[in-house]
Amino acid sequence: AYAYGRQAASEAYDRLLAGAAFEIGRSVSIVGGSVVVDLPVSAFELLALAPDDRVFYRIVDRDGATVTGNEALPPPPSISEDVAFYVADFAGEPVRLAAVRRRFAERAYSGAVDVFVGHTTRARSALAWDITAKALLILAAAGLATVALAAFAVRSSLLPLARIESELLGRD
Repeated sequence: AYAYGRQAASEAYDRLLAGAAFEIGRSVSIVGGSVVVDLPVSAFELLALAPDDRVFYRIVDRDGATVTGNEALPPPPSISEDVAFYVADFAGEPVRLAAVRRRFAERAYSGAVDVFVGHTTRARSALAWDITAKALLILAAAGLATVALAAFAVRSSLLPLARIESELLGRD
C-alpha cells in the first residue's frame, strides 16, 4: 500500500513540476543575443498546490551561467528527454526537481537554455501516507467483512447438525 501511495503521489507531483518547468521554458526568449526570462506567475501557482513545500528554480544559459534563480540548485546528471526528473539534497532537505531544455537557433544566440524547477518533498510524502492510510483502512474493512461472512457461513453450515443433535438427545 505504501509503495502504491508513493508512486501515485510521485506521479501527481512530478506532473506539477513538469508543467511549471515547461511554462517557464516557454517564457524564455532571446533579446539582443541575451537570454531574457519573464517568469510566469501561473508556473508558481501550479507549485503552490503543495503549500508546505519550498519552491526552487534556476535558469542556465548555454555557457552554464545562471540567468536567474538559485545558483546553488544542482543540475541533473543529464537531460536526454523532454523532461528529466531527479532528486537532490538541497539546503539540508531532499528536493525533487524537473529539468527542461529549450533549444534556440538564432543568429544572435545558438544553443540551449536549461530550466530547473523543484520543490521539497513534504507534501509528496504526506500524500503518500494519506493514500496508504486510506488503502489500509479499506483493506481492514474488507478483512472484517470477510471474517464476518466466514463466521456466518460456518454457523449456517453447522445449523443442521445442531438440529440433528437436539433430535438425537430428545430420543429415549
